[in-house]
Amino acid sequence: MKKLLLITLCYFIFDSIAISQNFVDIKTISSQGESVASAVNLNGSFVFLHQETPELLKLFKSDGTLKGTSEIYQFNGMYRTTDYILGDYNFTNNGLYYFVVEDDKGKELWRTDGTKKGTFIVKDIAQGKASDGTPFSSSPHFFCKNNDKILFAASQSGYKNENSCNRTWRSKIFETDGTNEGTKIIVDNLCSPPSNMIKVGNTYIAYFNDGWLYSGSKKGLYRLSNNQFELIKGDYTYLSSSPLYAVINPNCCLFEAEYNNSNNRMICLWKTDGTSGGTTLLSSINNQTNKTQINYSPSYTIANNTLYFVVNHFSSTDYNAKIDYVELWKSDGTISGTVKIKDFKPKGNMLFNLSNLKTFNNKVIFVWDDQNKVELWISDGTETGTYKLKDTQSNYNISLAATDKYLYFTQGSSIWVTDGTVNGTHQCKNFVPNVNDYISNLTNVNNTIFFTLSTYSHYRHLYKITSDK
Repeated sequence: MKKLLLITLCYFIFDSIAISQNFVDIKTISSQGESVASAVNLNGSFVFLHQETPELLKLFKSDGTLKGTSEIYQFNGMYRTTDYILGDYNFTNNGLYYFVVEDDKGKELWRTDGTKKGTFIVKDIAQGKASDGTPFSSSPHFFCKNNDKILFAASQSGYKNENSCNRTWRSKIFETDGTNEGTKIIVDNLCSPPSNMIKVGNTYIAYFNDGWLYSGSKKGLYRLSNNQFELIKGDYTYLSSSPLYAVINPNCCLFEAEYNNSNNRMICLWKTDGTSGGTTLLSSINNQTNKTQINYSPSYTIANNTLYFVVNHFSSTDYNAKIDYVELWKSDGTISGTVKIKDFKPKGNMLFNLSNLKTFNNKVIFVWDDQNKVELWISDGTETGTYKLKDTQSNYNISLAATDKYLYFTQGSSIWVTDGTVNGTHQCKNFVPNVNDYISNLTNVNNTIFFTLSTYSHYRHLYKITSDK
């Protein structure tokens, strides 16, 4: 009996120290500042943008040491606040980090290789200034990888009445290798940019609404061929302005579209390989009234070549109406493999949400926020294998990042950690910031988690988490 008690006691002691972290305050970045944004892992370094004032933006990098943390570049003449620093459009490829900032040349594409010399504007696409002195902006967006190059959409001055668009600014598709000379137009004079663009196999696909491509063009799914967009399929009633594009394997892409079948509008999940014959319906998410909507990023992820996504069911046909309940779905690109995993229904009448899906150890971890109480869940793709890991308290400032062994998530001003088990999920007690502090930019850099801490007194600190035991 004593031996059994000792073994049990040792087990609980071991379990309590199985996940322990050391939080290292690497450096105080600034004693003032608006925010830290657009953090990425670039060539084994933590690279991020920090805006100290509305007119001053700085680019930093860190290898996790005080000596190895330094300012790379300083931008001057900012015309906007951080809302116009397009952190959602940061992009890494071929050892380069592409990002969009707005300075005295307008909102244009920049790149860095982590050095001052290798940080510069890729191309001033929209040259010139307005009559009030404000620089024109091309506003690059929708980045796609093309081996060692990237494709993106941007605006440039065009010719009025060309293609009957009646617009002086025209959208174009560019390709770049990160240099001014290597940035060229591959598709010219679009009436409007595509709502999204993605590479499937060796084919680029995009969605255009009525008249977006040229005057009189049909809405539908298009592919890029010989520097022109060709219609793949166009018999959708409506394809969302932010369609769910997810490549589950190199030759299969899933997307959402409404489909008119006998005057019944259905929210459907489709798949495509970039050809008309390879574009087929997988499943109708709803088959009655239009009260359903697939939720978008960060509410989907891919694990084991299977897409996991969230479906919202509304109380009426108005997407601004109250959500009655949500569902967790999955699809492997087949009809039989596109199924609902589990329903999530609120306990009361307050707001709720299922979001922040993250792949971890071939499973999916996500957040269920019901009446301001956050629960961390895990799923293996089955209903019985979908269960709660831990209750927390606040729904404020939630983000997730994973290493090979552990997943970390911010919740309020605290950091939690899990190994994917109920007993292995807990708050990191050795990191207790002020309740008004703000944690952001959780980023995995070679299995070391970096993050920034903004204090109530406006100091900006750079941290890393080490010594997983």
